[in-house]
Amino acid sequence: MHALIFEPDAGGHRLTYVRQLLPALEGLCEVSVVLGQDALDTDAFRVQLAPLGDRFQFHGVPFERAKGTLNKGRAANHALEHAIDAHHADHVFLPSADGLAQILGLPGSRTAAHFRRKRVSVEACMHRGPYAYPASGVRDRVYRRLRLAALTHAPLARVQYVDVVAYEWLAAHGHPLARRASVLPDPVDDVPDMDKRDARSRLSLPEDGRLISLSGAISTRKGADLLLKAFASAKLASNDRLLLAGRTDTIVRTLLDGALAPLVREGRVIVMDRYISDDELAWSMSAADVVCTCHPNHVGLSNICLRAMAANRPVLTGDYGWFRAVVPHFGLGWTCNVSDEQAFARGLTESLERAPSWAPTDATRRLRVFHDPANTRACFAANLCQRLGRDTSAVKTWEWAKHG
Repeated sequence: MHALIFEPDAGGHRLTYVRQLLPALEGLCEVSVVLGQDALDTDAFRVQLAPLGDRFQFHGVPFERAKGTLNKGRAANHALEHAIDAHHADHVFLPSADGLAQILGLPGSRTAAHFRRKRVSVEACMHRGPYAYPASGVRDRVYRRLRLAALTHAPLARVQYVDVVAYEWLAAHGHPLARRASVLPDPVDDVPDMDKRDARSRLSLPEDGRLISLSGAISTRKGADLLLKAFASAKLASNDRLLLAGRTDTIVRTLLDGALAPLVREGRVIVMDRYISDDELAWSMSAADVVCTCHPNHVGLSNICLRAMAANRPVLTGDYGWFRAVVPHFGLGWTCNVSDEQAFARGLTESLERAPSWAPTDATRRLRVFHDPANTRACFAANLCQRLGRDTSAVKTWEWAKHG
């Protein structure tokens, strides 16, 4: 048996995901990893995958840099055909298959015919399922349905969803794709147990007062502007502070330099406008009383929310999508309408007041086990293990996490 991991894009967290998933296949079969040719020259590859070069084979594959989503998807599919032939693959994993997988389901797909001819078993990991969320209009609704139809017709042995909202939508609607679907946990590493004073000291933050943190990309896409405006209008103590840990976008920077500059000068808003290390990311959460993840109308999972869970800190999030489905059920914290400034401001005040009495529940602990990297790898490899006759009884499924 020869397994192939195919990841044509080195952007975002994709190579981190490949690194997390690779050990799942070690010892099961031969493994080759094929990446876009440009990926081998990136810092992400040198940091994430190059250290594993003595255990796994990494190959770059050139493919046409076409314009447009459809043409890019077709080019990646053609590169996938070449990779299957070059590495004599029997089982293929697509760790970030959004877009690529839908192309496979289009009528007359050459790559789909190639799979069938070669009798290759293909698994796709989907990070988004927008069809499970409200559409912005008729055109958007039709587009989403067409994408789902294409995915349904793709010759995929298994579709693993990172977003449980998409997975549960399929099950609730009795969709035929649900029979081939499962949930892939987003891997969340342990965060060293650290009290607030120690974490604040490491970041050179004031040790008094209460702290709300927003970490990662400090952008309007993640609702940073909404958080700043809500914080400015919230009824809080003079030593309650907001930490923004990560690079800011232009609109947020304008707010910080303009209308909200007094809060920055007073030390009420603390800005670390730069790339932050993994250690600093963990410290920014351990330093907080409440971790805020305030994406408005966010489609998909929030890794920051799960990292806060690992750091044993409650979250305040938007009341939408994955947040609405996961945060209350698993006792991760609280939700509010982040698009309403006054409601968001009340949410900030109330979450800080409730934070001292917050504690993980049994459901929280189950979710933590579900998202442990070891369980992610077990879920990732489960279908291949079944194909090889291996035991998969130790896998913790989404149904186990949700219901116990």
